[in-house]
Amino acid sequence: MKVVKTIILAVAATCSFWAAAQSSTRAVSIIVPQPPGNPTDGVARKLQMLLQAELKQTVIVENAAGRRFDRHGQGSRIQG
Repeated sequence: MKVVKTIILAVAATCSFWAAAQSSTRAVSIIVPQPPGNPTDGVARKLQMLLQAELKQTVIVENAAGRRFDRHGQGSRIQG
């Protein structure tokens, strides 16, 4: 089930990044809410290489373990 969710998120992310990159020359960021080395991070890094080749634009993978994100993608540290 986790693999299916990861694939669905990767496809959705690809579509949204592609649309955003069409109107911008800035770097595209993929924010992974997991620590580096996690399987989700691996998927994001493979997606990064594919997007960079397709968009001919810089794509950055940011690991943001321990953060929660609001609907605008703004992260804040979880207090605990």
